Amino acid sequence: RETNNTAARVVRIGGDLVISAFDPPAALGAGASVVLSDTTSNQGGSEVAPSPTHIYLSSDAVLSAADTLLGTRPVTALAAGAPSVGSTPITIPAGTPAGSYYLIAKADGGGSVSETQESNNTSAEGVTIGPDLPAYVTTVTSPVQAGSLTTVRDSATNRGGSDAGPSMTRYYLSVNSALDAGD
Repeated sequence: RETNNTAARVVRIGGDLVISAFDPPAALGAGASVVLSDTTSNQGGSEVAPSPTHIYLSSDAVLSAADTLLGTRPVTALAAGAPSVGSTPITIPAGTPAGSYYLIAKADGGGSVSETQESNNTSAEGVTIGPDLPAYVTTVTSPVQAGSLTTVRDSATNRGGSDAGPSMTRYYLSVNSALDAGD
């Protein structure tokens, strides 16, 4: 048989930049400044030229032209397999509405380095902007008779990234654990 005398494997020749570590805080506030750490690595087989790593604020986990560039750090030339650990100071834009966002780190932020794979340069991590006030019922006197008083204790802690103004905890009587219009 002469048809089985060859084999082929894909090999990538060149460098390949990735974000191998990126762990921003889970909560931030509008106007807040923080220093973020990342590791940009060359997982390819050849050295790559210097390039920047960019940090963006995004409403989703996919980098797009609508996302806001928050900061840049220079990355020196990287040998095959070499990492670059660094920090980037960023400030969340003042006036950013409270909600869920993503911080995205992008290796080769300017797109100037020719790589074996151009589609693996980003790492996205979820972050909340603004206050977050979860409430917990810690104790309730039980059983309770209809028409009688009972004692309920609760706690509310701001787990968010900015100050929360005054608020009120309200109690509802419900037949289940979901708050709805019938409670």
